Amino acid sequence: EEEEEEVVIGGTIYRSRAFFIKDEQGVYLYSVHTLEDITESRRAEAVLHESDEKFRNITESAQDAIIMMGADQCISFWNTAAKRIFGYTAAEVIGKELHALIVPKPAYAKFTQAFPYFKSTGDGPIIGKVVEVTALRKGGEEFPVELSISPTQLNGQWHAIGIVRDITERKQAEAAIGHANRALAALSAVKNVPRLWTVDHIGVKAGKVRDFQGLKAHWVMWLPIPDAIREGKEQSYASMDAKRDTSMG
Repeated sequence: EEEEEEVVIGGTIYRSRAFFIKDEQGVYLYSVHTLEDITESRRAEAVLHESDEKFRNITESAQDAIIMMGADQCISFWNTAAKRIFGYTAAEVIGKELHALIVPKPAYAKFTQAFPYFKSTGDGPIIGKVVEVTALRKGGEEFPVELSISPTQLNGQWHAIGIVRDITERKQAEAAIGHANRALAALSAVKNVPRLWTVDHIGVKAGKVRDFQGLKAHWVMWLPIPDAIREGKEQSYASMDAKRDTSMG
């Protein structure tokens, strides 16, 4: 029969064990007591717990998805941002094959073919780089992401840590800016037509023009500018090829 407890004596933590010796009839004869200093062990556990807590707080507050894939190609870590971006909860994906869940079929073969080399070397064509690829949400929607992968070795095996950023809005903004530039270029190319446009913190818009290629007063164009390029101050730019009507309505 044995009893065990932890006791603190003068700042030192001990594991106390008591062994009770009985005779053949079960009558108590005597006991043996031991004390084991486990102070350093408990301190190390406290440091590890604090480190785990910091890691959890950092990864859970990150806006980018943080995903770890093991040597078996299965997901071993999935933070809150990954749930928001891809639509899967951690419970749904832990232990599942990563590429089968979030890589579109056209790219699936390429990723899986490259994995054996990574598994043996911890290296690969996109390791240590930031690349733009297409990912797959839970509902089957494909969307653009920025991906960076770093290798880490655990228990002698290579694992991959991926940081994934959804760049859908950035791509939409780039497309909108390109469209705005083309539209402004087209307007600038029109000769002898009074025109006025403004660029402000809301967007690009053309003013009401009395006559634009035979059309009556109307809005020529309005294009939004994304938050990323707003300067917060309104700037107005006007050009006139002929005398224009200053009334914008």
